[in-house]
Amino acid sequence: MTASSTPTALLLATDLSARTDRALARALQLARQWNARLVVATVLPDAAATGITGGLLSSAPAVDDGQARQLAERRLQRLLEGDADDLQVELRIGHGH
Repeated sequence: MTASSTPTALLLATDLSARTDRALARALQLARQWNARLVVATVLPDAAATGITGGLLSSAPAVDDGQARQLAERRLQRLLEGDADDLQVELRIGHGH
């Protein structure tokens, strides 16, 4: 890529699974290489979907949307901890199906 066509922002969409670390490491590498802003995004299931599938897929107690958002934000911050201090990083947490 030439300097004029280098991206100014990079999007990492994640489901917050254990494999997120590999994609995050690559995104951080590219963001540094391109001097680009990194946007890390995840979409949490809506309350209706969680209520229907929560008991089938997990033995963990149900959490409300606010708690889920806080948990997701903390997970993303832990993943970035110490690795993104030199980068402009934006966290985006949405709700959906």
